[in-house]
Amino acid sequence: MNPDKLRQQITVVADDLPALDAEAASGDDFARHLVARLRVAADNAAGCAMLAEAGLSAPLATVTRSILEGLFVTYWALLSDENARTVVESFRNEGARLLRNLLQKRRGIVISKTTGENFTDEFRASLLFADAKRPLVVFKLAEEASLEKLYDIFYTFLSMFAHGTATEILAGVGAGGKVQHEKMIPVLVEAARSLLKSIHVIVVNKVRFGRRTARDELESILKIPL
Repeated sequence: MNPDKLRQQITVVADDLPALDAEAASGDDFARHLVARLRVAADNAAGCAMLAEAGLSAPLATVTRSILEGLFVTYWALLSDENARTVVESFRNEGARLLRNLLQKRRGIVISKTTGENFTDEFRASLLFADAKRPLVVFKLAEEASLEKLYDIFYTFLSMFAHGTATEILAGVGAGGKVQHEKMIPVLVEAARSLLKSIHVIVVNKVRFGRRTARDELESILKIPL
């Protein structure tokens, strides 16, 4: 498998990232966050290219799914200022939530280095955890962004491979397994390319031009009526 078109798209994004970094530096946290999301998507796409060349369709499906999830989050974040704040704060909130859960289940404790006193309960009651929200739910993001068709048709399909429920197909086992395995790779490579391009356009429109990306722009890239 020779993913030339995917690598070309990765190069387009990589060449634009320094300019977007500079443009976002004078903006707000959200602009910088969007550029960081684009950089991660480009890294994932580069991983897809390498996995395709190695003929590894199972991890390729999983990484492509991650790029699709990034599209949902990025597009949803532009629907409102509240969404933008939620996405920017998502890492802090999720980290605090996970730590709180560990402490609640007594998987860890907080001990003073100087006195040896146990401060776990006091730490759990601190302001650090006061606003720890539940993690973003991919289906709800897709639904609110009116991208549920992408979720229903593609995300749920790729989830079978990410969760190991389509192992026989991706491992080339059973009747027709090898054929399905080989057919999956070019389809996933093209999906990774179009998803990366979509995220790039969304970020460019917001950071460079200060506007949201219209649905028909995404439809033109993805070749799918949304």
